[in-house]
Amino acid sequence: MRVVADPQRRQFLRTGLGVSLSLWVASSLPLLSGCSTPLAAGRCWLRQQDVDLLERFTPLVISDAVAADIPDFIGALEDFYLSTAPATRRQIRQIFDLMSLAPTRRWLTACPDFDTAALPRQRAALHAMQHSDSDLRVAVAGFFIQSLAMVWYERPQSWAAIGYEHPAHLATPIIPQRDVPA
Repeated sequence: MRVVADPQRRQFLRTGLGVSLSLWVASSLPLLSGCSTPLAAGRCWLRQQDVDLLERFTPLVISDAVAADIPDFIGALEDFYLSTAPATRRQIRQIFDLMSLAPTRRWLTACPDFDTAALPRQRAALHAMQHSDSDLRVAVAGFFIQSLAMVWYERPQSWAAIGYEHPAHLATPIIPQRDVPA
């Protein structure tokens, strides 16, 4: 004997699944947009979860060179992010949103215990992200590496570590002053 499924029951199940998914997405949007998360203390754009993430990524990219002044360095990072165009800031916020959610962070880093892992394991996860087949993983790794490196190199405190003394001070103006008749 052959059992035929009731088309009304199938439609009811599809509708129920669709409504459940819609409710889940709608309830997740405030979390993804950062609306429900307050700013970190003393920060005007970064949330505490962003600061925590940057504190994890900084030693991976910059090594121990900035360990003593991580709060100042993160302040410089925030200034850098704020100096970008609004569209770029929205993309940066999306990256932080992706990395703030445990399931997406686990998928992106391919390291289930990235938050608590030892530094060598986190470095291996970052290296794996850089060399992944997934363009999203490569882009997220590139974002953290490039933004952290750019801010580190632009800070005068970092120049001695790379052997750069300072910009030459010009004794004379670049454009000579001329007497302009009145």
